[in-house]
Amino acid sequence: ARARFVSIVGAALCCLTPALADDSSATLGAGGLVLQKTDKIALVSEDLYLSVTTVRISYRFRNL
Repeated sequence: ARARFVSIVGAALCCLTPALADDSSATLGAGGLVLQKTDKIALVSEDLYLSVTTVRISYRFRNL
C-alpha cells in the first residue's frame, strides 16, 4: 500500500509543472483545444488532496 501511495504522489508531483497553465483560456482549433495564456483570468488558489485511494484538486479563479 505504501509503494502505491508513493507512486501516486510521484505522479502527481510530475503533473504540477503543466498545472502552471491553469490560468489560461482555450479555443477549439482544427487540431483540438488550444490553450492561450491570458491576463483576464487569475488562479487564486489550488488545493491538492492525496490519499491512497483519492486524488482531489480544487481550483479557485478570479476574472480580472
